[in-house]
Amino acid sequence: VEKELLLIDIGGGSSEITILDTSKTRNIVSSASFPIGVVKLSNRYPALKQQGGKNQFKALYASIVKEVRTFSLPEPPPNASTCIGTAGTITSLAALKLKLQWYKPEKVNNTVLTFKEIKDITCELLSFTEEERDNLPQLEKGRGDLIIPGAILLLVIMEQYQQNEICVIDSGMREGNLITLYKNHAKGFLV
Repeated sequence: VEKELLLIDIGGGSSEITILDTSKTRNIVSSASFPIGVVKLSNRYPALKQQGGKNQFKALYASIVKEVRTFSLPEPPPNASTCIGTAGTITSLAALKLKLQWYKPEKVNNTVLTFKEIKDITCELLSFTEEERDNLPQLEKGRGDLIIPGAILLLVIMEQYQQNEICVIDSGMREGNLITLYKNHAKGFLV
């Protein structure tokens, strides 16, 4: 059983990385929020909204790597072999992998995405117009311009932390932390 977990939450205006040590009662080892999210990236890189291919992917990936490196992120945990992700980008990527015709949280939950699968999905999405992405049943309407920057950001973070796969959790981390707090420390308090 892994002692340390890497949690990734990619939001619209910011993203969070949390490292947990499951062997400790106070299990947050380190955590950081940095002001890069899918909406900000989509606005900053208008090329993400256009059709492209692998060359466009490489250029955008390199730009986002440079941007992420300007922030102080938690040191990679030496023993973290489990990476967990939540939020719209990550759950949408799982729905795309599963080719769901409508979103089902119970199907998405615990889906494992590899680095290669995420990259392949992203390159495929780059070949679509924004309108075509908006019409994919796995994506929320009006979010076709956000999936690519989120996917590239996820890949950059996974590479930085040397993670080859990520387990998708459809429940938010806050909810999970509250449940854990309740189970471990506040029994009877939140009835």
